Amino acid sequence: MAIDKVWQDATPDWTFGSSWPYAPHFCEHEGVRLHYVDEGAGEPVMMLHGNSTWSYVYRNFIASLSANRRCVVPDHMGFGRSDKPLDEGRYKLTSHVKNLTTLLLALDLRDTTLIMQGWGGPIGFGFATEHPERIKRLVILKPWAFLYPEGTKLHGLLELFCQPHVGEAMVQALNLFVEGYLPGGIYHKERLPELMPVYRAPFPDYNSRIGTLAFPRDIPVGDKHPSAPTMRGIEENL
Repeated sequence: MAIDKVWQDATPDWTFGSSWPYAPHFCEHEGVRLHYVDEGAGEPVMMLHGNSTWSYVYRNFIASLSANRRCVVPDHMGFGRSDKPLDEGRYKLTSHVKNLTTLLLALDLRDTTLIMQGWGGPIGFGFATEHPERIKRLVILKPWAFLYPEGTKLHGLLELFCQPHVGEAMVQALNLFVEGYLPGGIYHKERLPELMPVYRAPFPDYNSRIGTLAFPRDIPVGDKHPSAPTMRGIEENL
């Protein structure tokens, strides 16, 4: 893949102090380099984040579980330290499932516990329904995995994000997913000055935020949506 078609990570320091001491690991699928954390040993636990966080959201899980489990925590394409292709058409549910499948099979993980939040749900379910023999248990943290009926109206902001030009202005230019949604989800508001720079780090400019815009646009409403067949398959096979 040509370098000018992928947003390049220019963040010099991803340690963020003692809260994130984990060495980076990478695998590649279809020209996209995907970052993941791989800590500890034992029965594997894979943790899948949602929009618009990254593997850092599971830092406390890793610190606790890696004492007796192998913790594998990827960044989805377009998030964290993973590559961010500039073609929004690449950010479909099928592609995210294929990325995860490549990683899980490359690491040959078995008896895996999948911890899933937000968009990590349909992505993780996509793998689990195709490879149930590799999954031991599911830990479900408010994900979703269903096809919306034709004509369903999404949350008002999600509807705006799906509008051409309006979505780009709100999500890519103003970074509303990080600046608007994330603070509302952080329970200890007094920690916002400490945590927000870490969550902003993967999305410092317009091009780096394409993945955060692509996710709401990939919510399948009706059978004609490009991701409808994949989501229907996941829903039926669960």
